[in-house]
Amino acid sequence: MESAVRLLGTREKVLMVFGSANRSLRRHVAHSLVYLLSEDKKISFPAYIYVPYHGPYSSQLQNDLNFLTSIGNLEVGSSEVSYKISRDGREVLGEWTKDPSIRSLSDRIEGAVKELFDKYDSDELLQEAYRQMSLQLAKRMSTVR
Repeated sequence: MESAVRLLGTREKVLMVFGSANRSLRRHVAHSLVYLLSEDKKISFPAYIYVPYHGPYSSQLQNDLNFLTSIGNLEVGSSEVSYKISRDGREVLGEWTKDPSIRSLSDRIEGAVKELFDKYDSDELLQEAYRQMSLQLAKRMSTVR
């Protein structure tokens, strides 16, 4: 039988990220956080392709944020450029994490998010993501020659 974790898509993992962050995240910080989780912490978000725009930006991730907001799992902050998990989103996570394999992934994401926020405040997180993306782009450019 297929593992429940394999059935999870990127949207579900993004909801876990917001559940783990336990705070409102500005749009660019949210994009940077997911970018660093995929680059540093090896949590796969394969559907996301990033471009530099005030830090890493993914239109696919933004579409998922919009979708999660439209179904009530995320709330938009008063500035309309920040998001946080909603009560409904927390209930959904509670149901999912009854499965031990999904709980394990959720715990992994929670630990990685905590580690990043212990190391960086929001502005530093954005700067670190932009720095890593710049290095990655420079490395790609040097291999094109």
